[in-house]
Amino acid sequence: MRIQETIECGCYFILISLMSGCGLFKKGKSIEASASEQSPQPLPFEASLLGPDDLKVSEGYAVIETSGLDVIDGLNKESLFHFNNKEDNTSESTGDSTPGSWRDENWDCFSMADAAFESNKVSARLMTIVDGSDCVKQQYKELGVEVVSVKATRRFRYYYKCTLGDISVENGKKLYDFEKAARNDSCIQGSYIYQDVIDLDATTIREGVTSVAKRRTVRQMASTDFAQSSFLRSGSNYSVYSIGNGTTYFRKTEKSLKGSAPGTETIETKSADVTQYKFHDVNAEVSASSNIWFDNGKIDVVRNNWTGTLVFRGTKVSPNYTVTSSGTNENLTGSLTTVETK
Repeated sequence: MRIQETIECGCYFILISLMSGCGLFKKGKSIEASASEQSPQPLPFEASLLGPDDLKVSEGYAVIETSGLDVIDGLNKESLFHFNNKEDNTSESTGDSTPGSWRDENWDCFSMADAAFESNKVSARLMTIVDGSDCVKQQYKELGVEVVSVKATRRFRYYYKCTLGDISVENGKKLYDFEKAARNDSCIQGSYIYQDVIDLDATTIREGVTSVAKRRTVRQMASTDFAQSSFLRSGSNYSVYSIGNGTTYFRKTEKSLKGSAPGTETIETKSADVTQYKFHDVNAEVSASSNIWFDNGKIDVVRNNWTGTLVFRGTKVSPNYTVTSSGTNENLTGSLTTVETK
């Protein structure tokens, strides 16, 4: 098992995959003409994986005190804030993209390489459950840890609705391929929601110490009240990509660890690591590959004990940030590091 520090530097792959202005006309027929034809009903979608309590810190869990250096480092690595990222974060082996350098512990055990989309003209959906129990158990054993029990699962849902265009081409595509193809999917107006839940419950023994570890990671991109986030392409050749106001990316990892040795007192720790980005009037100009950042708008930032704002000032100008610690009132300001394009 490769236990990694989950430095929060997310990359929300849905935004990245939707932001190209290419492929807006097919076989001589415009999007508007195609959309005027009679459309099928959107595919039905199952209930939300998450509820209001999932977007809060659970009772008894302490939010991690993050240093200012780690907060700025995370913002600099956050590829969600731009669309021409130097690194391709999409993994063909795991079947999905990972947000920046963020990885859930035991990440390789939750591959979605075989998950495929079902789509018609106006909607696409993907729902899958991955059982990573045997894989995680093997990783523990490789570390010389005796495994008493392990249960590790991942539940993933993604729904994409197109109100102006045609996305029937996405039918049957794997998630890895969908992220590439969606850049040319001929949809100029629509909405989406993405939810990801990873649960781990493991009891192990090492050097006479019995440990019970529980970890739950939730990720979501949606608007308020779990509604779908909207997007719109406009302008010449639909090159301006606008993100719906209130669109919010949320990520939380809660860990509990209870350990005891024979004749000793049981020790238990509970921690929560929280990241949230809320978009306001954010637009991107996607016509030129040399454009790096969103063109304008702002993002409200939450990272554990820090809150602040990121303000965009042009596609080739690093956005400004201001963040403040709720514990010490320390205030940090500056500009993000420009990410080199491919």
